[in-house]
Amino acid sequence: MTNTVPSIRSVPLWVHVLAVLMVCASLPLIFLGAEVTTRQVGMVDPQGLRTPWHIFTAPLREHGLGYVIEHSHRFAGWIVGLFSIIVAVSLWLSVRHSRVRWLGWLAMIMVGVQGLLGIFRVQLNALLGPNLALIHGCFAQLVLAVLVAVAVVTSPGWWGPRTAVEQPGLRRLALLVNLLVYAQIIFGAFVRHFHHPLAQRAHVLFAFMVTAGVVLLVRAAWGQEAGRGSRRAAIVLAALVLVQVMLGVEAWIGRFGSAVPVELQTANPALDYLRSAHFVVGALVFVTSITMTLLLWRPAAQAEAVLNPTADRLEGRQLTAVQIGSAV
Repeated sequence: MTNTVPSIRSVPLWVHVLAVLMVCASLPLIFLGAEVTTRQVGMVDPQGLRTPWHIFTAPLREHGLGYVIEHSHRFAGWIVGLFSIIVAVSLWLSVRHSRVRWLGWLAMIMVGVQGLLGIFRVQLNALLGPNLALIHGCFAQLVLAVLVAVAVVTSPGWWGPRTAVEQPGLRRLALLVNLLVYAQIIFGAFVRHFHHPLAQRAHVLFAFMVTAGVVLLVRAAWGQEAGRGSRRAAIVLAALVLVQVMLGVEAWIGRFGSAVPVELQTANPALDYLRSAHFVVGALVFVTSITMTLLLWRPAAQAEAVLNPTADRLEGRQLTAVQIGSAV
């Protein structure tokens, strides 16, 4: 009887560490971007492009807190951009799996596009107003999702054998939750930037739909005995949605529950941080749902070689010897 030994190898661990660091660097960027919108300080500097070290040379005390937040956001963007280049090049040089390599380049390109949107948001403010800022904020969620996807597919667990085969219905439900969460983010962006009455109603209604979808997804993941990684992601997703609902209620009451119109409200630091936290947790809900979907759609076996050709030939010879010995 002949036993087949699968050829399963992972992306180098150091590349995965770089991808995780890239995601970690993007979290301060997301929070600072939320603060820029919450405090409406996106135009404190009418020059869209500055050197990365500008924040260390400008007299920040003279410009105020808004200037510090805006340029901290820009500096964080430079850091994430640098990480995206390093990760893309590292994947290209150390991995043979074409999809993983191109995913790295996609992440780098999307980070670059997001940076350009940020520059144009300032340079074209007189022409487009907050419209480009809204696009900049919504596209940021997609960029973060791709960065997280790079970290997921470069992890050692991604290339190992699967312990469970998820049902097609569970996978489709996960995709539906992704769409609902992103639609909720878009409506929230319209509320933040324009206070649009229709967007306010849609944002509240979709909150119920997202919550219901996540509950069904978590229940299905445990009921159908999904993989351990998928179930862990489901637990984190449920916890984040619970926190997000509480933050949303408090932010909504603080923003729209008073008798004072939004345009006439004075700055409230506690409410500002609460609103920014609501935005950040919403982003975490989205990327967690994306992570769970990736885990559910992970191929049943990762037998394709991902390292350099020399290692492929060496392992191929060893594998052949093992198979011959098993057959004997």
